[in-house]
Amino acid sequence: MRRVLFMLTALVAGCSGNEATAPVPVPTMSVRSITIESPEHLEVGATAQFKAILRDVSGNILSNRPVQWKSSDESLATVDQSGFVTALVDGYMFITATSEGKVGAASLRIDAVPLKCSPERKNVCAADETFALRSVGDQALPVHSPWGLGDWDYDDDAGTWDLTRWTMTFYPEGGFYSEMIHRAASGATIVEKSAGKYVRSANSIFFSVHGSNYSMTVAGDSLTTPPGFGRKFTFVRVLNPIGQ
Repeated sequence: MRRVLFMLTALVAGCSGNEATAPVPVPTMSVRSITIESPEHLEVGATAQFKAILRDVSGNILSNRPVQWKSSDESLATVDQSGFVTALVDGYMFITATSEGKVGAASLRIDAVPLKCSPERKNVCAADETFALRSVGDQALPVHSPWGLGDWDYDDDAGTWDLTRWTMTFYPEGGFYSEMIHRAASGATIVEKSAGKYVRSANSIFFSVHGSNYSMTVAGDSLTTPPGFGRKFTFVRVLNPIGQ
């Protein structure tokens, strides 16, 4: 009888709950989406810290997850594995962040920096010629942006962008600076800047920008795109060069 009571007592003690129980593992939520906090544009030579925001299926922000950063064109801008971006050359590209198979992307426009003029750089900064766009086809500015700017962004401004100004300044040392201003119905403004090299002949200007070559015809105070270009862009010489 004593033996039976001892066994019952031991059994009850073993089921009393006094022993520590192992913690139940909390399921880890996987990355469902990635957004990137970043500037929309940088000037050549500028830097910026991009930040990836990772969220789960419920929209909660996730932390302590590895992120791989990548530049779509390292000739335009580089990015290290902390998301630190350095702009190198003017152009348009994307920075992407990847984690657990999900990818987020941020578009980045890199603008050329206008020449900074000083008395010591007169031979470089004194503009040889500056032309301003007056018409596209037979329509005077402003005109609906010829390249459909804004049609792809699906916001309230989609399809409403107008090209309101475009100037091209050519410098004696063979470089040029271009600046285009677009304005949307909402009042939002986009300024696109580019720079490159040009060669001038008796009646033409040949220039290169973003790896592409173009030519325009010069006649008196007018600068026009040649036949076959598509629409005719007509510029006229102006007296107030950009950056002067």
